[in-house]
Amino acid sequence: MVIGMDYMYQHFLKFGLEIHLGRGTAKSKTEAMFFPKPRCDDGTTPPNFPCADGFISYTRLFKYLGSHIVPGLDSAEEIKIRIQKASQAFGCLSKSTFRNKDVSKFLKGRIYVALILSILLHGCETWFLREEEYHLLRRFHKSCVRAMCRVSMSQVRRHRIRTSKLLAELALQPLEYYLQSRFLRWAGHVTRMDMDRLPRMLLTSWCPSSRVIGRPRMSFGHTLKKFLIQLNDKLDDPNAKAWDPTLTGKAALQEQWRWTELAAEGKRDEWRKIIQRTDGWREREKEQAEATAAANRARRGATARNRAPRAPQAGNGRYAAVPPPPPPGDGNNARDARAARRAAREQADQQQGGYWN
Repeated sequence: MVIGMDYMYQHFLKFGLEIHLGRGTAKSKTEAMFFPKPRCDDGTTPPNFPCADGFISYTRLFKYLGSHIVPGLDSAEEIKIRIQKASQAFGCLSKSTFRNKDVSKFLKGRIYVALILSILLHGCETWFLREEEYHLLRRFHKSCVRAMCRVSMSQVRRHRIRTSKLLAELALQPLEYYLQSRFLRWAGHVTRMDMDRLPRMLLTSWCPSSRVIGRPRMSFGHTLKKFLIQLNDKLDDPNAKAWDPTLTGKAALQEQWRWTELAAEGKRDEWRKIIQRTDGWREREKEQAEATAAANRARRGATARNRAPRAPQAGNGRYAAVPPPPPPGDGNNARDARAARRAAREQADQQQGGYWN
């Protein structure tokens, strides 16, 4: 590390660039991070190491493009910071919008999705979530829902108010829906990349190394697998599987990447439609189809009733059908009305001298 940083410092000076170093009591703006082996992080920070005429400090939390990186490479610290940022934004709009009784609940839900959830789930496409982090996210989401509905925990316990009822009033979905749809949308975007791009290569890559003792750490692949198993209920074919958890061995290697066919380049719109489906979507689509068919039948019936009857057409040939003569006094209403108006006009002209005088 020391030798490499000295070489980099001297090399940048050739181009007129200078790496910021710490000197005296002033810390360096350039930071370094040490990534230990799995389960070997003792929580300590290594001391500063020298570089040229200064030093570079180690850090345990590095912010890059809005996301926070820690030595353990897990998402726990990032989720806590996201919850804190979203809570601050919710508090700033609480009095004027979210807790304002003059603002409709539907509008509160739309603002919550556009602002608060965007802050809360920033960078969630690369998170790997344990149940502990899931619990923190769900708890924050439910507390915001209760605040927007102006319901306290004591009222929830006393009146047994369900969260599903409050979500329906705000036109919102459970947190899992927003997290899963964002995660799978990004996974589909990666599968459509060219194979020579780094994210696409890492999606199907494999590191040949020995496993450590104990259960493997939670990773992006495990989170993706969990979401794909839940996606099975959203496919058009009830018997189809985006990911079959019962397969093992070679069958699993051959079949477990079937979901990439659903997210292929020509099926982007269909993939987004699948991942955005909510619980009970089959029943809703069936009811919508039946309502559409009933409306079409009613429209066709109204058109048939309003259509004027046509006179029967005479055929050709030996067995031509001759239409029966119309009954006396039962002619075309429009023709009779025109004849009556013409007769009245001629009578008026005759009384005034007429146009022939």
